Amino acid sequence: KMGIALHPALLVKENQIFTLCCFFAVLFIVPFSVVCCCLRGSNVSSHGVSAETLKIFNACINLEVTAEDTVGLLAASAEERRQLCMDA
Repeated sequence: KMGIALHPALLVKENQIFTLCCFFAVLFIVPFSVVCCCLRGSNVSSHGVSAETLKIFNACINLEVTAEDTVGLLAASAEERRQLCMDA
């Protein structure tokens, strides 16, 4: 004879379908959702800068950029715009 470590209410014949559905949901749906979230990827590079900011910097920075332009580049960055929205 084999014992199952479940609450006695879950082992009642009327609840067997519910118990099996919950078991398979936990067995398949939870790991599947975790894998999907991990594979979806992130919009942040390895150094913590958003991909949108990197695109803006790659388009705007050239040999003619001076130190005075850094304020404008900072204002154009996605992180700074998000921070301004959170502060408001």
